[in-house]
Amino acid sequence: MDAKVCKYCGTVLEGEYITAEDGTIFCDEGCANAEGYYYCEECRKVIPAEVAIEADDGTVFCCEDCARDHGYDKCENCGGWFPTDDGYGIDDSFYCSYECAEGDGWYSCEYCGEWIHEDDAIHPEDGPYFCSERCADRSDYTRCERCGEWVSRYDTFTVYRNGGSETWCEDCYDNHSCTCQSCGERYDDDEVDWDGYCEDCRRDDDHSEYLHSYGYCPGIRFFGGNHNAPKPPMFLGVELETDGGHNRGDYCDELHHIEGFRERFWMTEDGSLNNGVEITSQPMTLAHHIECLEIYEQIKDAADSYGFRSHDGGYCGLHIHVNRSWFGKSTQVQDAGGYKVMRLMQRFEPQLMIFSRRTNDEWCRYRTGYDYTPKKTVPKINHKPNEVEPPLKEKAERMKYERAHSQCLNFQHSNTYEFRIFRGTLKWSTYFACLGLVDGICRTAVAHGSTWVEDVDWYTLVNEIVERCSEKYAKECLESFLDEKGLR
Repeated sequence: MDAKVCKYCGTVLEGEYITAEDGTIFCDEGCANAEGYYYCEECRKVIPAEVAIEADDGTVFCCEDCARDHGYDKCENCGGWFPTDDGYGIDDSFYCSYECAEGDGWYSCEYCGEWIHEDDAIHPEDGPYFCSERCADRSDYTRCERCGEWVSRYDTFTVYRNGGSETWCEDCYDNHSCTCQSCGERYDDDEVDWDGYCEDCRRDDDHSEYLHSYGYCPGIRFFGGNHNAPKPPMFLGVELETDGGHNRGDYCDELHHIEGFRERFWMTEDGSLNNGVEITSQPMTLAHHIECLEIYEQIKDAADSYGFRSHDGGYCGLHIHVNRSWFGKSTQVQDAGGYKVMRLMQRFEPQLMIFSRRTNDEWCRYRTGYDYTPKKTVPKINHKPNEVEPPLKEKAERMKYERAHSQCLNFQHSNTYEFRIFRGTLKWSTYFACLGLVDGICRTAVAHGSTWVEDVDWYTLVNEIVERCSEKYAKECLESFLDEKGLR
């Protein structure tokens, strides 16, 4: 029989000795430890260090089953073994420390202590974690009503929006709100006008005896010529929309008391505007409009004083009416003149949109692709050689009865044609360029037949419009504006 010899000290063993799991023999526990072998704390097997499981507190086990049977668990994050009672059991996982739990995305709710994963937690920036909105609210945190982020209630601000007050975070407050210059309250940027006034302050002085409801029309007076003459002059009636200001009543009062204003202009509300005032003129010749330039300058001064805009006023338009009687005595002649103007506008829609600073939209449709040819007379496509083009009066009559209020040239008024294409403006050189265009295009259309209207090119047309414009100042404004827009 072979003698038993201690692996560590070489002693020949005759009595009791220790046999490790791999068969190695030691005389006692000290020699086993010295050689790198340990007792399993649970089953007392002697095992080499390289296969042993050593817990954070130095306890050694031969396998995971023995470790768990002895009340130890493995950390899900760092992989270390630790006494189960000293760790954190979360959702079937165990962690040796709070730091390891956080490293795996788990946090303890600041209010109730429940563990919550970061993907499901409420976590204000640089703040604690919460398992629910209720716990966050009880810990004095709240959600910003603009961006939705959670912030400390002590870092929030009150902002007025949509008719009520809201709680906003500091970032939204700083970057998306401003203070009303009148009442001092903080409002959403979209609810404060260009001059820094909220809607309530704009309307504090909303009433004026001189501001009439939409559709109001006083007694019509003609300025600059005799409208009853056998061949009356061209009269231009203007509707100029302004919007966005404050103290609308005071604004209207100031306009009304401009010398010469009340005889030539009146003011109405307009439902398409937010806080608007539509300034409407009596029918005046182009020359008389120019004579009123000082009145126009004072209109702009009043608008500026109260923050009213036209070009920058959202949906503000400039509508120009021309008396039908200028085109001729009979209805047929008037219809023919309106038809030719409309066809010129339709043919050169792209150029006119640049000039007018307004697109083809619901308020001024060009209806460019519409066919005004009577269907029973000539087919819409592929005219046969033996078919005759219908006379102008038939096409003009059809245009008249296919009319729509919102088209670029409105035929619905019994006494006028209404040009609706222009964007509003308080820049009077642009204003008179628009009046000059209307004056010139009407005179050009009347001077030519329908064939010329269908064949003329833009540059020929625009040069003739300028040449036929009847007033020097309007012509100069028109030329300058066309050059500015690159239209000739």
